[in-house]
Amino acid sequence: NPLQGRVSAISVCNVFHLFSSESMQVHLARALAGLLSPLPGSTIIGVHAGSKEKGARLEPGGNDHAPVMMFYHSPESWVALWDGEVFEKGTVRVEARLVRMAEDTILHAVDQDYWFMEWSVTRL
Repeated sequence: NPLQGRVSAISVCNVFHLFSSESMQVHLARALAGLLSPLPGSTIIGVHAGSKEKGARLEPGGNDHAPVMMFYHSPESWVALWDGEVFEKGTVRVEARLVRMAEDTILHAVDQDYWFMEWSVTRL
């Protein structure tokens, strides 16, 4: 792949939560990490659905579809994923925070809080 190790900035928005298992999300993170330049300051940024606690949960399907199992990271598990699992510990700075989404901005009915995680991974 000619982009391997050559990209200085990557934006990944509303993608990770579409991969419904933790292992699939780890695979995606590693694939993106492989594209990132080794130079300090090279960054991956993104936003996707998150949770206060790491884990899978059954979500209602939209438009009368069957419920689907979704996997969500917490900010703490997201930091641990990138700093120690995807990249060697201490070689990146990871920032992650949850932002509560207002129910009227969500396309499906929600009986619980719905959170998005804003995050960045920067090479040191």
